Amino acid sequence: MITLHFDGACGPYNPGGHMGCGVIIRNENKEIIHTISQQYSPEEFNNNTSNNVAEYMALILGLQWCIDNNHTEVDVYGDSKLVINQMTGIFKIKKGAYVEKVHEAKGLIPNFNTINFTHVKREFNSDADGLSKIVIDGYNSQTDPIRFRKK
Repeated sequence: MITLHFDGACGPYNPGGHMGCGVIIRNENKEIIHTISQQYSPEEFNNNTSNNVAEYMALILGLQWCIDNNHTEVDVYGDSKLVINQMTGIFKIKKGAYVEKVHEAKGLIPNFNTINFTHVKREFNSDADGLSKIVIDGYNSQTDPIRFRKK
């Protein structure tokens, strides 16, 4: 069984900022076999970006890599309670820019023989967190606070 750690970030504004997605995939021996660090501009999502959309995009990127590489047994770890609890059915899917991505992620689940979702504290997800960091226009999500836009 492989492990998949994912994380997403949005900044300098949440919602409406650039998104970063990070994924770390390890084999049974805990060796890193693949990493993903992907950034998206707000325009790529019709300015409907947020931390939650970024978290789901990271999960989708990781799950799709597993599918493409014939890994059908995976333990998934993330520090987003929303994502983990929606994927396991504990939380309901309400409304927001992330809803489409929830359904996309859930649509990938039948491709797995075994898939487990576990919420972890941020400090236990630091590798994926590091890959999700955004550096744009003088903003560094590793060191600078997120600014929130009023809806």
